[in-house]
Amino acid sequence: FTVSERSEIRAQQQTISVVPVYLVIRKNLPHARELQRRFDQGYQQLVDSGQLDKLIAAHQAELHIPH
Repeated sequence: FTVSERSEIRAQQQTISVVPVYLVIRKNLPHARELQRRFDQGYQQLVDSGQLDKLIAAHQAELHIPH
């Protein structure tokens, strides 16, 4: 795009769709339960510390997504 064309680009203000994200771990992996436990623990630490909200806000700001 030219500079002029880029200045015309605007962010969509309405949510088009929300796509959930999943962690998939094969059950037959030797340490599948431990991997799941460690992921859940790390995720909960991000939630409890407020860091997850900061990461989401930074990502939204980077992509110019309204809150």
